[in-house]
Amino acid sequence: MLLLACKGDDKDLQAIKPYTGPKLVSENIRHTYTDSAKIKMYMAAPREEIMDNGDKIWPKGVYIEFYNENQIRTTTLRANSGVFYQEKNQYTVTGNVVIIDSVKTQKMNTEELHWTPKTQKIFTDKFVVIQTKSDTLKGQGLEANQDFSRWKILKPTGTLPLSQQ
Repeated sequence: MLLLACKGDDKDLQAIKPYTGPKLVSENIRHTYTDSAKIKMYMAAPREEIMDNGDKIWPKGVYIEFYNENQIRTTTLRANSGVFYQEKNQYTVTGNVVIIDSVKTQKMNTEELHWTPKTQKIFTDKFVVIQTKSDTLKGQGLEANQDFSRWKILKPTGTLPLSQQ
């Protein structure tokens, strides 16, 4: 009969830190989101990381197209990185965020933008620049509906045009 025993220090076990990185990593992802067999949104990213808590991270950029009920692309969004927070059900994109509304021919630039699918709203407290067909508007903070067809700059700055009546 052979008996063996090991004696270790519990401090060694406590020193081992649990893995906190992604549980899944995908390269060159493409997602198409549909409802009733109609495309609502298309998303592409060079890298997607899915964490244990359900958060998704797009550390190398993200590109999104939004479609209307007639399957026509109405709006695009591009950013240097993005995160989906599972617990809050909220998306956040950062770094050179650009939204282009091809229906109204307008473009918005900011450094950070949030989107909450439940409320179908996008918002930021960062500086924004919006270019329309006739004007360039600037200010701090923005609230808009998710297709960017209606928006409001919270603290406009600069010269604002007045219509003559």
